[in-house]
Parts: sequence; structure tokens; C-alpha cells
Amino acid sequence: MLDFMKRKSILYLDIRGDVVRAAQGCPADSNLSIDFAGFGTITLPGFLEPAAEEAELEANASKLKAFLRENNITAKKVVASFGQKGILTRTIKVPKMEPGDLASMMKLGITDHLPIDLEEYAFDYKVLTEVEETDGAYLEVMVVAVKHFEIGRCMTLLEKVGLKPIVLDVLPNVLYRLFGFSNFEDTMVIDGGREGTRLAIFQGRSLFMYNDLPFALNDEEEAQDFATLIMELQGYVDYFSSRNFGKNIDRIFVLGELAFSASLQETLQTRFELPLNFGLKNTEFTLNKNESLLPLLPVYTGVLGLMLRETEWTVNLNIITQVRKKFSGTSLGT
Repeated sequence: MLDFMKRKSILYLDIRGDVVRAAQGCPADSNLSIDFAGFGTITLPGFLEPAAEEAELEANASKLKAFLRENNITAKKVVASFGQKGILTRTIKVPKMEPGDLASMMKLGITDHLPIDLEEYAFDYKVLTEVEETDGAYLEVMVVAVKHFEIGRCMTLLEKVGLKPIVLDVLPNVLYRLFGFSNFEDTMVIDGGREGTRLAIFQGRSLFMYNDLPFALNDEEEAQDFATLIMELQGYVDYFSSRNFGKNIDRIFVLGELAFSASLQETLQTRFELPLNFGLKNTEFTLNKNESLLPLLPVYTGVLGLMLRETEWTVNLNIITQVRKKFSGTSLGT
């Protein structure tokens, strides 16, 4: 547990490629009470791109610094999550073992589970749950990989602004914290907007799958064609059913800007005979001090999930990176 985080306000950043959503506040308490002192969204063109020039990085740093000042965001310590296209993740099952043995196994055998070049990707993992089978006990483990240069770009930008990155998380884990073990249901989460769309399916305490979807909102809702998105979603619903002896997904959550699309709501309600939730309706969370965020909460679920890191509700379900000076090594976390 990062005890020092409980005492001071933190800057939370939900990074979706060029689009960055920010909120300043304190970690959620045991009653899931959230305090927001300021929030906003900014676009930083190409800041995660490997070909970005130094001048572009400086321009984005100046833009971010002005944005934080204009939104009265003064916290210096940063907890961020990566939700851009290209994050690799899957859930694996391994025999139950001691944490040290698991760490050694993952360090030596990560490429057996994710198709990555360790020179290009950083990786991390966390145990989701323990399962008992006829031949013994197993651990279900989420493994995740992010490109080294994206981590470096992010840290360089934040440091240029005078910020101190202390934790780097990933969107699959953030969504898991919000949905992965709520009522032990099988839940599909669609989180997207103009920056792209991500899909996660949670099966009880496990992450069944996480993928990028080839869909992004345009600026003209009436002209938006949802055919590709619906086809993709139907394919994943059918795949889940085929892998679970015909059992259907229990519910679908739609987050991000997609949650505000009346056309998409109508299309989904017509196509899928499943409980549909647009945004976090009937949420258990209480927002203090800044009720103006409530109507916008569907697009700020990323920062909300980050703020739940230190609650008892999320007991030890964290993929974390503690950045002390500069990123080094081959792992996202310690």
C-alpha cells in the first residue's frame, strides 16, 4: 500500500493516446467516497509517438502545464494509466506457487505467454484469483505489456512539466478494478470515443479478454455508422458463449463518449437482449466537493478506477510501477 498517497492530493491521468483526462483528488476511502478538486481533458498531439521531435515534446509540455494551471490542478505526484491502442494483455493459469517462485517464472517465461520482444516491451503481471481444480490449485494471472518508448515518452513529458510520476497503471487493470469482481457477474465493458474503443470482458474475478476495437466516434453523430462496432461486439458475445457452454454475458457497460450517443443506445438496445448500462448508473461511488463531474463520469471512469487503488475494496489487486528517478529495467512494476 502506498500510505503516503492517503495524506495528500494526487494528480490522476487517464492516457488514451493523444487524449489525456486529468483529475486531482485523494484516493477513495473505504466507503468509496471520492474527492475531486479539479478535472479536465486535454489533447497532446503525438506525444507518445516514437518519431516525435524534441520541439513537439516541449510544446506539449507547455500546453499541459498551462492546462493544469487553468484548471487549478496543483498536485505534483502523478498516478497515470495507459489506455492507448496496442496494450497487450491476457489471463493465464499457472500452478499455485509462492510469490517469489511466480516472479522468477514470469521473468524467465513471459514470452511464453505474450508475443513480445523484451527489447521493445516492458511487462508486468498480477494474480487475479486462486482456483481449485480436480488436479490441484491454480492461480489466474493477468499479464500485460507496454512499449518501452511509450513509458519513456510519458515520463519525459511529465518531468518536463515538473510532475513526479510515482505509479503507472494500465486500462485493463483499471477497468478490472471497477468491474472485474463486482457481484461476480460476467460483464462486457465497451469504453471508447474519438480516441478509439477498447473492449474488456470480465468473467467473475477473471479477465476473459481485452482488445482494441476498430471503431472511433466522429463529430457528426447522425452520420455515424455503428455497423462495424456492432459486428465486432456480436462476435465477442458469441465467442464468450461458445467458450462457456452457451452461457451468455450477464450485462454490458458502455463508457466514455460512447455512453452519450443516443444512436448507439438505440442500436444496442435493438440488437442485444442483454441488460445495458450507459455510464455508471446506480453507482456506489459518492462524489464530494465537485458534483459537476457527475454528469461527465462516463468519460472519467479511468481516473475513477485509479482513485480506487488504495481502498480495501481492491485488496492487493494492483499492477503498479513505482518510478523513483528514471524508468529502467524490463518490468512495468515491482
